[in-house]
Amino acid sequence: MSPTWRSLDRGRAVVLSSGAPATLVRTMPWYTGPHKDAVESSIKKYSPQPEEEAEPVAAAAVANPWVTK
Repeated sequence: MSPTWRSLDRGRAVVLSSGAPATLVRTMPWYTGPHKDAVESSIKKYSPQPEEEAEPVAAAAVANPWVTK
């Protein structure tokens, strides 16, 4: 990586898009913006929740027709 990229200030990013010149932008993290509470609420509502731990079950041995001996 070029030293120029590494010297970017924290909170800055370069957007690369096909057919357009590179653009320097300032990032806007959701956790510092005006919609922080709404985003946190959505994360709590829609994030996968831990399920009950699955109990292993013994499976009967079967011959695999794809394996030849």
